[in-house]
Amino acid sequence: MPIDDDVFGSWQPLLPHQGKLSDLLTWWSTLGDPSLTSLIELALRASPTPNSASATITKARALQRDGNIIAFPAASWERKLFGEPHTAEEIATPLTDESFDGENDCQVSLAAEVADHYIRYKSSVLLANIHMRDVVSRQKTVRALERAAASGLASPQDLVLARGRAAESSSALVEQRTLSRNLVRAMAQLAGGNEDGVRLILTRGKRRIPLPKDVAIIAIPAATLRQRPDIRALEKKLAAALSDSSHAEADIEPYLNLSGWVTFSTSALAGGAPLWSFGPALRTAPVEKGESRVAVVSTAPGFAALVALYKLTVLNAVAETEAALLRIDAICGRVITARAEERYLPGATSTGTDAANLPERETSSCAAEKVEFELIHNCRDAVRCWIAVYRTSGGGWDANLTLLSTLQPLM
Repeated sequence: MPIDDDVFGSWQPLLPHQGKLSDLLTWWSTLGDPSLTSLIELALRASPTPNSASATITKARALQRDGNIIAFPAASWERKLFGEPHTAEEIATPLTDESFDGENDCQVSLAAEVADHYIRYKSSVLLANIHMRDVVSRQKTVRALERAAASGLASPQDLVLARGRAAESSSALVEQRTLSRNLVRAMAQLAGGNEDGVRLILTRGKRRIPLPKDVAIIAIPAATLRQRPDIRALEKKLAAALSDSSHAEADIEPYLNLSGWVTFSTSALAGGAPLWSFGPALRTAPVEKGESRVAVVSTAPGFAALVALYKLTVLNAVAETEAALLRIDAICGRVITARAEERYLPGATSTGTDAANLPERETSSCAAEKVEFELIHNCRDAVRCWIAVYRTSGGGWDANLTLLSTLQPLM
């Protein structure tokens, strides 16, 4: 976008969701799960400021650690936003109230945190259901072997092994249900502390894991990264330097932009679409004095360092986003494998509980459960990586401008 002499009068930052809470909620509603949207809205209203959002997320993540829940790392701009920089670049460019839109940026971070918890909770419930079926099946096996052993048709060793497997299955069920409870507690922390209210919302949700229509995303427009607060803050500084009236030696139209696509592979781009490139790009007009403002500004003290820091910040944002996109592509590959295994599962040829049928039934059941586990894990991880792209890009994107994997239908 062109920047006039009055940078504050002409330069406009790119805010996530146009800076509107209603647009953010509409964007998340595309996942088709009203319970998720309700939880996000509760969380945003409960923690409307950077300080309250930071405290809320910190407490929720502490509950995750106590419950042995693995959380995706925050994006670099989130760590800077909440005063937890990890790298030299993050420490060098702290975010202040003057350089970012605190309310909107906190809404993005908090919405992503709630969504990530919700996806893990949904998958945990589905996994617990599989564990429950396994417990019931193994208990039937134990009872059948007890009868067989009493009649001399099964060895005591087989009965001991069956009881051991049943105990392991019961333990796995307890562990999965504990994880679900811990996730509910963490979501309640994010949503204002009303655990009973959160549980009520969860009971109204859909049983499946909500899948975005563009879950198999493999490329986003590079310009999307401009909504990140760290990039926005540096854009503002660069725009101010380029538009400094003290350097007004010529008529110049400076531009700050990011063009092309952010993706993990050039093969993902059709028709020779360009990979990303970053600004500022400067377009100058001829002047009588033979000197333009760009020449003056580019030699001003600190300007080169500012441009270098801008480029470093963009490179970091691109790397974070590419990593999340690459994980999604890897998950798509695992889906192909799981779907292929599903087609070759042995049929349930026997449903009896006598000792002769047990080995065949157990083999068939274990194979089916393995594929179910894989599909749920892949579905969960794909959506979590999609949420990670949301984090690293600083907010939502226009789904009509993204590129999807050819495996999208399988997802």
